[in-house]
Amino acid sequence: MAITTTLADVKLIILLSAKVDDTVWQALLDDATAWMIKLDIEADCGTATADLVTKYLAAHFMTIRDPRRIERDVDGAKEKFSDDFGLGLDASRYGQQAKRMDCSGKLARADKDVDADDEIKPVHIFKAMGR
Repeated sequence: MAITTTLADVKLIILLSAKVDDTVWQALLDDATAWMIKLDIEADCGTATADLVTKYLAAHFMTIRDPRRIERDVDGAKEKFSDDFGLGLDASRYGQQAKRMDCSGKLARADKDVDADDEIKPVHIFKAMGR
């Protein structure tokens, strides 16, 4: 089988404050799919779970690309965004959910950006993809 997540799948779970062109959506979905293929999560968790994780990973990429502002203090120059949770996949609720759904734990390990025993790092994945 192969990962079959579509743009429509991703758009069903995410609300954005700005209109985003489908080419941007597709690029981020392609990145999420490439990451899933490189980590081979489908082999450990099955196609249905890999599709779910891919959908939430793509939504995560879009959320960190276009964060929604929920608070703004002009005089104090303070802003707060809806997904200010942390770094890496913890930076959005979608990234957190993707990690929780991955039964292999590979996504969480890759997110830690560790190099012990030559583990895969996100930075390595994007370099391998030519990005």
